Amino acid sequence: MKLRLISIALCLLLLCSCGKKEAERSDTPKDNSVSTTETETTRVIEGGEAEAYSGIVTSMLGCFAALDYEGALAYIRESDREMFDFSDESQRRLYDNLFSHLSCETGEVYSSEGRTFVKTDITAPDMLDVYSDLNLLYIDAMMNGEITSEEESRNFNNEALAGIVAAEDLKYKTSRVDIEIAEDTDGESRAVFTAELMNAMLGDIQTAQRQVSQAIEEGAQEYTAAKDSGAFD
Repeated sequence: MKLRLISIALCLLLLCSCGKKEAERSDTPKDNSVSTTETETTRVIEGGEAEAYSGIVTSMLGCFAALDYEGALAYIRESDREMFDFSDESQRRLYDNLFSHLSCETGEVYSSEGRTFVKTDITAPDMLDVYSDLNLLYIDAMMNGEITSEEESRNFNNEALAGIVAAEDLKYKTSRVDIEIAEDTDGESRAVFTAELMNAMLGDIQTAQRQVSQAIEEGAQEYTAAKDSGAFD
């Protein structure tokens, strides 16, 4: 039981470093967009203007998929670029492993209350499944004495993660995000980068974090109950 708690907690460190199997899993994109019904404040954008806005999104996500991070940043609003810290080697390796499987499809472009959005379906490795496989490998490694420190934990997770996302039976999750395009300080149109967008690019890592937190809480309760009953005496 104690081993279980330690392994879950250390895996949580890996997941939380990004900023984010019984949970709900769906291949159907979740649509949290603003209604695009023609109103006084909302209108569908078509033609060359729509293509230009969609091009910003596809170029940005295409650069991420190609692991061209500097190229990707050029399409992101300057004030949002600080969300990425490529100097952290562990985090960079996590990005590399997951973003290399990223794909997207843009849809309707619309304007709502003076703001422009591009409906985008983002497909990435399903982090719920990735975490499930990673945790099983992690526990096995701990029981074999391969992991004895936080540093070894991070190294193991990064190496194991690369193998998991390279598997032929890798499961994917598609999330729908309305990506806002706004005028930057230099007058150029760029994507507004949000936590929702990052979460979609990381295969709904926020849900994975919630599942880990729940597992930690349940494990702690089980451990406390067992200890109080004298199971470890």
